[in-house]
Amino acid sequence: ARRDPDVRAALRFYTPFETGRVASYRRLLAPRWLDVPLAPGQRQGPRAFDGFVRGFRSTFAGLRFRPEQVVAHGGRVAVRTTLTGRQVGPFLGIEPTGRRISVRTIDIHTLRDGRIVRSDHLEDQLSIALQLGGTVGPPAQG
Repeated sequence: ARRDPDVRAALRFYTPFETGRVASYRRLLAPRWLDVPLAPGQRQGPRAFDGFVRGFRSTFAGLRFRPEQVVAHGGRVAVRTTLTGRQVGPFLGIEPTGRRISVRTIDIHTLRDGRIVRSDHLEDQLSIALQLGGTVGPPAQG
């Protein structure tokens, strides 16, 4: 599967999180690339994503995305990863703890002509918050 050009392109999506070299997104992401869902305050498009990646790198040092499973079919590539890093900046209202995190992510990338045109993703942010010492209270009474 890793010989498939769409799979190779989808796996390159994670490299800038590790290296900081966001310029590679100019070739990888289509100009009208959609990121679904957007992070709070994030705008659509590859240039806006650069800022998100830089911010995430300033929150978590030593980021690594380890692909655990890759499934490709019909121009879509699903990638399940394990994300690891160490918190060095605030995250979801939790001040830096220096703690390491390990969390699963799932992305479904849609590709056209060798470029990613859409990325649908899910990260277990509750797991991250709990690993950083956050707590979950009872549901708000309405």
